[in-house]
Amino acid sequence: MTTLLTFYRRLHFHSEIQLTLIQEGEGTLIVGDKIDRFGCNDLLMLGPNLPHVLCSDPDYLAPESTRRSVATSVFFRAEHLESTVFCLPETRHLLQLLQESQHGVRFRCQDGHSLLRKFKSLPTQPLRNSFCLY
Repeated sequence: MTTLLTFYRRLHFHSEIQLTLIQEGEGTLIVGDKIDRFGCNDLLMLGPNLPHVLCSDPDYLAPESTRRSVATSVFFRAEHLESTVFCLPETRHLLQLLQESQHGVRFRCQDGHSLLRKFKSLPTQPLRNSFCLY
């Protein structure tokens, strides 16, 4: 899991599924062929090889701005889940969610929601090796 203080502002994709919790900030979300808004407490599930970018509103980027965009992301490979967790009868229904993530899934959570608490309790580590696609 990684915590980022700024968003990677280039349209990109990767082979992992990305689960991202927006902790602070607002802006424009581009996922595949959809354009929408993101905000605090949005939990995004972005499937493998799905082009996406999160662009903070312009006032976040002004040099004198005190506004921040903060997100925490977890990256994982679908095949690891399919061969372990999703083999259990209790979790097979989650395969549909995994399939829907190919187009992007957003959960809008209220403060205090159990999903937010569980996500925030995951251990974190700084992103050491960042990548850039030009």
